[in-house]
Amino acid sequence: MYHEYTVRGESMRDTLPTGTTITVDISPCSIAVGDLVVVKLNDNLIVKRIVLGTGDSMVEFERYPILKAFSEQWSGVLPNEHYLIQGDVPESFDSTRFGPINTNDIVGRVVSYA
Repeated sequence: MYHEYTVRGESMRDTLPTGTTITVDISPCSIAVGDLVVVKLNDNLIVKRIVLGTGDSMVEFERYPILKAFSEQWSGVLPNEHYLIQGDVPESFDSTRFGPINTNDIVGRVVSYA
């Protein structure tokens, strides 16, 4: 099943400028590093890129205080069903500001955009 959304905001502007229409596969599917995903966060939908997945080392992201705390709690490795997401710009509201997301937070994977 697919849904279409219109991107609003600048956090993914290098890949998905404001006004871009995205098609999202909302059926259960595998998620991989590099995928663009729509995530439900506090009743808002955001689109970001998966930068780390389950079982990946968090070492390169320990420069962000919130992620350093999670890394220490989880012995430096993302646990099952957790991902780090990031936008295209440094000021993006993403895992570097709120921490890892759970698989249940992912609405779907972006399969096309125009």
